[in-house]
Amino acid sequence: MRRQAWFVGVLILVAAIASCAGWWASTRLRSPAQVAADAQPPPLSDLVATVRSEHLTQSVAFVGTVDLGAAFTVTPSATGVVTRVAVRRGESVSSGDVLITINDNPVIALRGRVPLWRDLAPGDTGPDVSRLQASLADAGHLTGDRDGVFGPGTEDAIRALYAHAGFPATAASPGLRADEIAMVPVLPARVALVGSRLGASDVGTVTLASRAPVVVARLDPLDAAKVRPGQRIQLQATSLGSFSGRVLSVAAPAADGDAGYTSLVTISPSRSLPMNTSGQQVAGTASTRARQATLVVPDSAIHARPDGSLYVVMARGHHHVAVAVSAEANGRSSVTALPGALKAGDDVLIGIR
Repeated sequence: MRRQAWFVGVLILVAAIASCAGWWASTRLRSPAQVAADAQPPPLSDLVATVRSEHLTQSVAFVGTVDLGAAFTVTPSATGVVTRVAVRRGESVSSGDVLITINDNPVIALRGRVPLWRDLAPGDTGPDVSRLQASLADAGHLTGDRDGVFGPGTEDAIRALYAHAGFPATAASPGLRADEIAMVPVLPARVALVGSRLGASDVGTVTLASRAPVVVARLDPLDAAKVRPGQRIQLQATSLGSFSGRVLSVAAPAADGDAGYTSLVTISPSRSLPMNTSGQQVAGTASTRARQATLVVPDSAIHARPDGSLYVVMARGHHHVAVAVSAEANGRSSVTALPGALKAGDDVLIGIR
């Protein structure tokens, strides 16, 4: 009986071992058909992106320069010792202001394009008298005598000019010394550079600029169209650090030599820039957020036909929807389509994997 039980146990053990061996073989051994099936790539699937409704932000990077407008160098014709320097760099100068004094006599700025070439006295006539009368009227001191004749009205206006400058009326009597008047084409102006030094026998020069420092840049018309007056701009310069500014104007495209057509953009900095930074390069970035929300898709979702028309492929049904691109920024585009053909929340194909 014991031998029979032992025999049955051996048979059960052999059967178990055979079963395990079969299972192991079934997991390790594959037919040629199985090997070929396992070598096939996985089935393709769509890569999709969701159409969104948002305000697209476009950025324009550019390099401009600090600009002072037109610059005018005033070189006094008087000789002697500089006894006072009345202006400092960055200050505004208006018609009638004193620039420097030489031997305690003033050099007064007046608006005009032609310097005085002679001393003038009552009774003198000529084109230079007419130009002086126009300058005195511009300064607000002449009400009569605009006929090119140095009369009593002109003499009174010169006394008023000197009194405004802080000098006694007798200093201008009875006429006018040419070396005490500096004709400047544009006033008011900003002092860009003061070359005159107190106590120096070399009277030096004073350079005036037609405006306070601004940043100017020439942009491609397509980029300029993304910038608008009043827009805030981020600026960066090596010696000036980071600062902001606002667009003063965007000029119409104009011929610019080899560069083709460009648009001049003028930017007012948020802080005063030193006058000696004229010509320095300034990097800028203008970011414009669309005023209205539009449908936005990745650039990779947009396809072109041979005729140049554009379309997107809908993830559901894979049918094409014609679109037009109105703006592009950072790999995304603002698109429009026929009413009802495309809406926010739709999925469009951007590829296949």
